[in-house]
Amino acid sequence: MNYDFASDNTAPAAAEIVASLAGANTGSVLSYGDDPWTDRLRDIATLAFDAPRPVGIVPILSGKLANHLSLAAVTEPGGLSFCHEHAHILIDENDGPAYVTRCRLVGLSGDADKIDVAALRKAIARESPLPSGSALSITNVTEAGGVYSLDQMQALNRTAHDAGMLVHLDGARVSNAAVSLGCDLADITWRAAIDILSLGATKNGGLGAEAVLAFDPAVSERLVAIQLLLGHAPSKMRFLSAQLIAWLENDGWRTRAAHANAAAQRLADGLCSIPGVEIVQPVDANLIFAALPPDIRARLDAAGYYVYLIPMFGETVVRLVTSWATTDESIEQLLRTLFGA
Repeated sequence: MNYDFASDNTAPAAAEIVASLAGANTGSVLSYGDDPWTDRLRDIATLAFDAPRPVGIVPILSGKLANHLSLAAVTEPGGLSFCHEHAHILIDENDGPAYVTRCRLVGLSGDADKIDVAALRKAIARESPLPSGSALSITNVTEAGGVYSLDQMQALNRTAHDAGMLVHLDGARVSNAAVSLGCDLADITWRAAIDILSLGATKNGGLGAEAVLAFDPAVSERLVAIQLLLGHAPSKMRFLSAQLIAWLENDGWRTRAAHANAAAQRLADGLCSIPGVEIVQPVDANLIFAALPPDIRARLDAAGYYVYLIPMFGETVVRLVTSWATTDESIEQLLRTLFGA
């Protein structure tokens, strides 16, 4: 089975990430974050996000957990969490966010899985008066591969803040979004009025470390309390922190994401040249949604490619994902397969 284009989660870990583990695997240090690597990570994160004050960063083990902890830090039981109707937190996390936060998730509409600001305003009016401890969650890159512009993010986040809500960014592919926009991590987070971020490292070369970043001291304090309350403080945190340092340092996140995005454009261009294949969503980053005629889908299956079928965009639509490790040779091989060469 070929998993090259199934997901960016199927890619190997980047060499610098793997090397960081060996560097941290020395001597005895205190556990639960009282170690030199986690101390340094706080400084590195503040620099990488060009933050005006120290950011709160919590290394954890999975992206789903990052979303759960993020939302728990910016909501209160009985509140509402507004998100897109196709958002990962609503569709793919087995009601975990609602269970952890005791909030009701409200799905909103919008093309390319980007929440329409008018839909958010209508929902706020419909739910008025909003329960205290409500929040907005946006995803960039979206589940449909779309990228919010900075202006779109600002408009949504201002609307949320004006209604008394804090804002969470599901940044599973935030590095790909930043590269697509040609901006820095600061521009797409706190400068765009994001209060808390689920930082996606695994999809961009990580081995198994994710993080939550809070840009306000009060939110950061609550985040740490929630992490301890729910028992999600890894004892040997240095091994997560070491990965995240390597991920952030020297703009490595940008280099890897730029490679993935460029690979997606090359693949999309090739797909467009195949008769009968249609790209059905914008290719803004590293996700491609393509409608394949039955004969071409049969070639894909016969060659052993594993891809996800995405019926919400059409019965013949598959998702193809490129990563930091995608090669020109793998793209050419896939295109030859689909061409029937």
